[in-house]
Amino acid sequence: TSLKFLQDTGAFIVHAGIDNRRVAEALEVILQVLGKIKKTPVEKEELMRAKEYYIGQLMLALEDTSEHMFWLGENFASLNKFLYPEEVIRRVKEIGPGDLKRMANKILQNHSLNLALIGPLKDKDKLRIKERLSF
Repeated sequence: TSLKFLQDTGAFIVHAGIDNRRVAEALEVILQVLGKIKKTPVEKEELMRAKEYYIGQLMLALEDTSEHMFWLGENFASLNKFLYPEEVIRRVKEIGPGDLKRMANKILQNHSLNLALIGPLKDKDKLRIKERLSF
């Protein structure tokens, strides 16, 4: 997954490399997991692991000066201000299961769901995907 921030909008993106024969099945699983996040709060332990992972990845990435400058520039371009790592880490640590569920319900909505596929796909799989494309 990844996030894209723009000044007036953004995108929550799920990337997956999948065998063409299993695209419909994989998409169903992805949508089920995302739908579950909307309905059921994430376990505290799982959320803690995710936050620790994110913070660790952020700190590793920002050790590179170019990455750090790119990160600051992206923040300024999308938010019109600089977010420093310490502030982001503090905010991430404050996130609770209810916050995640609330944001999932705000972001993961059927009317804003988009899908892009690259590669050959059988007609029966196209129909199956189209029928099930909702949270």
